[in-house]
Amino acid sequence: SFQTGWAAGGGIEYALPTDSFFNFFKSSAVTFKVEGLYVNLDQGNRNNGAFAVNNVGTVITTNSPGVALVSGGRQIRDTEFAVVRAGLNYKFGSY
Repeated sequence: SFQTGWAAGGGIEYALPTDSFFNFFKSSAVTFKVEGLYVNLDQGNRNNGAFAVNNVGTVITTNSPGVALVSGGRQIRDTEFAVVRAGLNYKFGSY
């Protein structure tokens, strides 16, 4: 079956000064970056195994064997994850 999800992220990049300790090349072409990405491959909002909540807040679960949830319970699955990357770049040529 075909399933979809979503991702959100962002990052910053900073040109290191030529006299910086991290700028080994002593060039204005060296940058430092940090990026973050959150990915959610949600499987139809089935995160907690429940299909309804009655008017007093009790979770009504499916008849799956071994399923026992309390109100507000949630199981974390591998369909949600975050990635953080950092890097040191050297930009070749004109920029």
